[in-house]
Amino acid sequence: MPSFEPLYRFFGARVDDVDLTSQLVEAVFAKIRAAFERYSLLVFSNHALRDDQKIVFPGGWGPWE
Repeated sequence: MPSFEPLYRFFGARVDDVDLTSQLVEAVFAKIRAAFERYSLLVFSNHALRDDQKIVFPGGWGPWE
């Protein structure tokens, strides 16, 4: 499960313990979505993603328009 370390008191968090190189299960993505709603900015450090992997993660937010 991902963990979130606040960067500032009410804004931003660093996300750890999540593997963005594979498709996330719904429960994990739900935690990430809730953290985004709380912190408005999420920082995922130390991830080397290929172009195809960069497309998979945002797909969980909904369709691109």
